[in-house]
Amino acid sequence: MSTLESLLLSQNEKQSLFLQEQTRNFSDWLKNEHKLIDKFITQHNFLNNNSSNSWEAASFYTVDGLSEIKGKWGSIENLCLDEGLYLSNRIIRCKESITLKSLAVEVKLEIKLSSNSEIWIFTRGSGVSDPHSAILKIFKESEIDGIFIIFGSPIGHDNDFIFFKHQQIPEEKSDPDQESTNIDIIIKDNGDDRIYVRIKLNTLQSTIFQTYCNKFIPSLIENQIMIAGCGRSVIIKDISIQQKERCSMGIIIEGSKRQQCCYIF
Repeated sequence: MSTLESLLLSQNEKQSLFLQEQTRNFSDWLKNEHKLIDKFITQHNFLNNNSSNSWEAASFYTVDGLSEIKGKWGSIENLCLDEGLYLSNRIIRCKESITLKSLAVEVKLEIKLSSNSEIWIFTRGSGVSDPHSAILKIFKESEIDGIFIIFGSPIGHDNDFIFFKHQQIPEEKSDPDQESTNIDIIIKDNGDDRIYVRIKLNTLQSTIFQTYCNKFIPSLIENQIMIAGCGRSVIIKDISIQQKERCSMGIIIEGSKRQQCCYIF
């Protein structure tokens, strides 16, 4: 058995144990958390230097799959520009926590992503090196026309990032020299083993893509949403975080509007 196969087998075993505990206690937990359904944790538009006290920031670095937060958490004020919140080599953390014991959480983002840049979105776990963390990475390369999406967790032996699912969304641009793409993202962390994602590329064809991953370990603790950026330029224009009722269907898109173009590696 390879190292990767061993890591994924261990992940599946842990996932099964946590799912069993979550199932046993689900009804009791939901009684306490039902009042939080549809509660907004935060809503904010970062355009025109509009800062927020709901978030804090620190330096963020990643090398060969290992990610690290450096320095102390502080204000995001100096990251806010006219275009939005500039996130390259920075990580932000929502001060108010969320619960995923019996509920889901929905994160909506409007971003501008440049070539050779990536955004990391953490919806569960206690930190960037926590093997129970759930991470969604979206990145754009200059050599290939398309946006890449990766699901994974830091479950390697040195807490390095291991991907569970890797897909490409083709990008059709009106200007071949355009280096940045405006992207609308909806993430629904269902709180169990699944995370659903809907991505809209605001390009020539306005491609809409949706997918999900069911390889994650349920979170039975309070979590803080974290978002990090690496590379040339990552800008967040708008964000909202809202507790949601857990569901079995994920994000629904009308059939007439659905364009699911992807390559799975």
